[in-house]
Amino acid sequence: MLRVSRGVCEGGVVLRQFIILEAEPVVRIDLDEMLTSAFPESAVHAADTITAGLALIAETGSGSVIFLRSALTQSISELSSGLAQATERGALVYLLGDPISVSFDGRFIDLPFSQEGLVSQLLADLI
Repeated sequence: MLRVSRGVCEGGVVLRQFIILEAEPVVRIDLDEMLTSAFPESAVHAADTITAGLALIAETGSGSVIFLRSALTQSISELSSGLAQATERGALVYLLGDPISVSFDGRFIDLPFSQEGLVSQLLADLI
């Protein structure tokens, strides 16, 4: 189990928040557990609907990391627009699944993913 705390918490204030937009409960729970375990001082928020996900994404900024299926961005223009705005505010967006063309700075993670691979990729991007 990987555990990371550097650069995550400063003076008791959470500097990193993770948002998971995933309808599949097993994937959502796996991501939540991986992130909570690896980044214990961070906040992890999960949404299983587009409406709930958009509400969370609207509150993102620098220090936010968003995870969702890459296919969702092609079928829902409001979601793609919200993600573009989030990246402009400094959020990182990770798209799970096959690489596709997107209108914002997104990073792709192949499915299935491992905790070690996911955390290593996050650390490389966050440092």
